[in-house]
Amino acid sequence: SLAASAVNRFDATHGDSQAGAPWAAADLFQVAVDKGGSDYVRLLSDGSIVYSSSGQYVPLDSTKIQRYNYVSGQLADFVAALPVGTGPNPGPKGLCALPDGGILLCNGSSVQRFNSAGTLIQTYAPTTVEKATTLADVDLTSDGSTFWVLDSGSTTLFRFDIASGAQLAMVETHLGQGNSSSFVIYRTVLRSVIGPLAWVHRTRRIP
Repeated sequence: SLAASAVNRFDATHGDSQAGAPWAAADLFQVAVDKGGSDYVRLLSDGSIVYSSSGQYVPLDSTKIQRYNYVSGQLADFVAALPVGTGPNPGPKGLCALPDGGILLCNGSSVQRFNSAGTLIQTYAPTTVEKATTLADVDLTSDGSTFWVLDSGSTTLFRFDIASGAQLAMVETHLGQGNSSSFVIYRTVLRSVIGPLAWVHRTRRIP
C-alpha cells in the first residue's frame, strides 16, 4: 500500500480477506522519491521493492525506478535514467517483477523490459497504436512466458510473448475511456481449459 513518499506494509491476520478479515497494523517506511509520490510498487524475488513515481493522468517526467529494502533501507536506483517514454502520456506507471530479478515497466505507449542489472533489453509495443496511448498496468500469466498489459485510456488489454515480443491477443473491455487503471489475473482451475484470465476492475482515486 502506498502513501505519498512512504510505503505501508500490511500483514493479514486471516487467510480470507474477502470475508471481512482484519488486517494487522501497518509498518510505515519512508522512501526516497524522484517526482510525485511512490505511485507504483512491486516486490522483487530478493525481498526488496521497486517503485516509480509518476502521475497516472498528468506526466511528471520521472526518470528513475527506485529500490528499497525493508531491513537495510534505501538502495541504489534500479534504473537511474529511464529511456524517454512514447505516446501522449509518457512516464513510468505500472510495473511487474520477473522471476529472474528483472521488471516489466509501462512507459507511455510501450512496455519496457529491464534485466536484473537495470539494463533495457526489450520493448513491446501494441500493434493497434490508437488503443495504446497510456499503458498503465502489467502482469505475468501463471507460466511466466507471457504477460497482459492494460491501456487505461481505451481500457484495452494486450497479451505479449515475453521471449519473442510478439503480440498474441487484444481484448477490448468496453468499460469506457478512463474507467480502469489496473487489472487482476485470476488464476483458477479454468486455466487448464482456456488459459489464465485477465479481469479488469474499475478503480477510483481517493483524495
